[in-house]
This record gives sequence, structure tokens and C-alpha cells, in this order.
Amino acid sequence: MEWLGWHSAAHALVRVILTTTNESLLANAWDVLQATVFQHSTASAIPYFIVAVVLNHARRTLWFGIPIVGFFTRPQPDEDWRLLLARPDVFLEDLVKSVCSGYFVSLTQKRVWDILAGGLTGVFLLSDNDRPQSRIARTIHRRAKDITATLFLVWLASCIEYAVAQASTTLAIGMAVWKMTRSGQSELLFRIMFDGSFITTAWLLVFVWRQMVVYPWTGLVPMVIRSVSRPVPQPGVMLCLVFSVLTMDTLLRYRSRLYIAIETSGFFVFMGYAILSSMVLAADWRVKRDQRKQKNI
Repeated sequence: MEWLGWHSAAHALVRVILTTTNESLLANAWDVLQATVFQHSTASAIPYFIVAVVLNHARRTLWFGIPIVGFFTRPQPDEDWRLLLARPDVFLEDLVKSVCSGYFVSLTQKRVWDILAGGLTGVFLLSDNDRPQSRIARTIHRRAKDITATLFLVWLASCIEYAVAQASTTLAIGMAVWKMTRSGQSELLFRIMFDGSFITTAWLLVFVWRQMVVYPWTGLVPMVIRSVSRPVPQPGVMLCLVFSVLTMDTLLRYRSRLYIAIETSGFFVFMGYAILSSMVLAADWRVKRDQRKQKNI
């Protein structure tokens, strides 16, 4: 079984290198967790999640917005929607600038993050073919796996945040185009999108194709379907999306009244990941409980 798990993780790593999505890595995430942090019991996994939540908070605090540690090109959905609702044309102009100034570099950096923190860690965690023989070597090997498992959990947290930001950007672009078209600003919309150089227009068309066609079809819709149809292997994904939408709507409606809460938003994000970790632990406890019931039958 260990070899099969290693083979599955390696196959997922190859797929993520050759394709433009990390879905193959995420599909194996639950198997990796079951074989590592959840291997003995649910309680033994609690320290991993505590450390991972703290490290993820450090990642967001020290390197916020940097794609090499898992952030999307537009890492602040609330600011995008605030600008969009006030001036959709300004939002699209800012979006075009960000796409032309480094969108495809950020994609490459994100792919490196996925391969290192999600792919190679999964392969290492599931590979037990060459266990060291001496006690010291085994201890070092176990500690290395503990660190790697924690990094894998941090990567999972970054994937959730990336998915929320990417989904928000797709919806925001659609809303901006709809608002400008409805208000009779189609000509201004065309100038914003296609009034640049040939290279700028080409990059922008590729971005629109990826973000508004490929991503909804291969990423957003399948993610929502899986989160509804398989709530145990992928716990909380749908809840995260719904909670993000409701939170963003509340912040936009009552921004002036929630100034202090917005300024301390990092704490609420930290608590959100802590709650999500509790949901994953509860999901594993439920799986193990069902397995015990089946053995007793």
C-alpha cells in the first residue's frame, strides 16, 4: 500500500508539471494526510495543524501577495470588489496593468510552489521504501517527515486562499464587464481591454481565455461539484467559498462601521484557518468512527 501511495503521489507530481493545474495534487491530499498526520489517530494530528496554522499566518504576514509562496495575482478580493462597485472601469484598468506587469511570471512562481510544497512533499511523505536502519537515522527521518507534513498542510491552506482569490477575480471581471456594458460604456470597455500594443493585447487575451473560460470549466465548477458531492475527502471547501462571499458582502456594505475589524483582519483569517483545521480533524474522526463500526459488524 505504501508503494501504491508513493506511486500515486509521483504520478500526480508529473501531471502538475506537465499541465497548468494542481488539481491532481489536491486529489491526493486526503490520501497523504491519512498516511501521515492521521496515520495513528485524530488526536495525534492536532499538533501538526496547530503548527501549520501558525506558520500559515507567518506566511501571510511576512510575504503577503508573493506568488512564490502561493498567492494569486490579485490577493485582496475585498479591495477588488470595493473598487469594482465604485468604478468598474478603474478596476479593469488596474487589472490590465497587473496582468501585463507580471501575471505570467506569477503563474510560474505559483507552479514552483505547487511542485515543491505540494508535489515533492507528498512524494516524500508516502515513500517508505528506504527507511534508515540506525536509531539516529530513523529519528532524523521521522523529524524530517514531521516538518514535511506541516509544510504540506501550509500548502493546502495556501491553495484554499488561492482558490478564493481566483474565483473572486473571475466573478469580479464578469461583473465589471456586465456593469459597463449595461451602463452604455462598451466603447470605453473595448479601449481598456484592447487599446494597447500587440504584445499587451496578446497577453490579455491569453489571460481572459485562462481566467474566464479555462478556469471556470476546469477549476471552479469541478471544485464546487466535488465539495458538494464528496464532503468528507474535501471538507469545508464549499463552506469556505460561501463564507468568503458572505464576509466580503458584509465588509463592502458596512466598511465604515467595521474599520477596526478590517484593520485586524489577520486575526480573523487566523481563526478561520483554525476553524477549518478543526473541521478537517472532525472529518477524520468521523471516518475512523465509521471504520470502527464496520469492523464491529
